[in-house]
Amino acid sequence: MAASATEIDLVETVRPLTELLSFITVYDEPCTVDVLLHHRDTRPVPAGQAHAVVLHRKVPLFTGDLATVDTAKLTTYFRGCAQAGTVQAAPPGWTIAGPAAGQPVASLAEPLDARMPRALSFDVDLTGTGIDFVEILAGVWSDADKLTLDPVTPVGPAVPTIDDLVRGWPYVAYRVVDTRPRMPSPPAPGP
Repeated sequence: MAASATEIDLVETVRPLTELLSFITVYDEPCTVDVLLHHRDTRPVPAGQAHAVVLHRKVPLFTGDLATVDTAKLTTYFRGCAQAGTVQAAPPGWTIAGPAAGQPVASLAEPLDARMPRALSFDVDLTGTGIDFVEILAGVWSDADKLTLDPVTPVGPAVPTIDDLVRGWPYVAYRVVDTRPRMPSPPAPGP
């Protein structure tokens, strides 16, 4: 298929192993992460002008470090990718995913309009994560809007979390997956 996947394509074809307490469980092996791009304007984004980049990091299951991250570094990272049109060095602790080897910034091949969200696919290698959490963070932009809005920060003395960043900045999306090793197949019964 030459066109990018739509929202209904993803709903109908992507089936997680399990979904418990809003965490999707996947195997700790190479996988595909689809980022669904939405557009909120009556003027469509021309083909090749909507972009995304994906970061991921392993978070040990019982450390409590989930969602604790320097949001300013993430904001700077995504803005650098948008301004330069190429991927910048990943923030400490994060790994860059890629739609193709050496090309981590993906661009949508068809126009993007408000009626039809479209997906970009990224290769993420979860090999060796074992029984852990993996955070996946996507940043999206267009040639007309290169992450110009500042994130809305929460009121109060707390240091912003990744949840605050996702809720207060329309350019990012976040998902946590629970990884598990694939169980080996039992041996075939003998004759």
